[in-house]
Amino acid sequence: MEKELSGHIKILEERLLQPETRQDILELNRLIAKEFIEITSSGMIKNKQDCLDGLEIPAMKLSEFTYRLLSEEMVQTFYRILHEGQFKITMRSSIWKKHNDTWQMTFHQGTIIKE
Repeated sequence: MEKELSGHIKILEERLLQPETRQDILELNRLIAKEFIEITSSGMIKNKQDCLDGLEIPAMKLSEFTYRLLSEEMVQTFYRILHEGQFKITMRSSIWKKHNDTWQMTFHQGTIIKE
């Protein structure tokens, strides 16, 4: 069960990195909870409407994915993102909440890693 959940949540995280998803308001609406809050790597705070109004579409690659179960209906993820072409790496964390048998992101934070 936990391995299935880990794989499913990782797929959802990867889906949110895809340019076609980031431009699809219906898909974003399904994946992002109405109470969503993000702290961007530049320190800005954004909500769901900010995301629906448009997300940047850089090429990104996810690595070192891990997660922890906060409850049966809540998961926290941790992973690195390589921003291809920008030579920038960020550490990411998200909180996913299960709502009516659907997982939605409720919180996300990205922090630039100095290397």
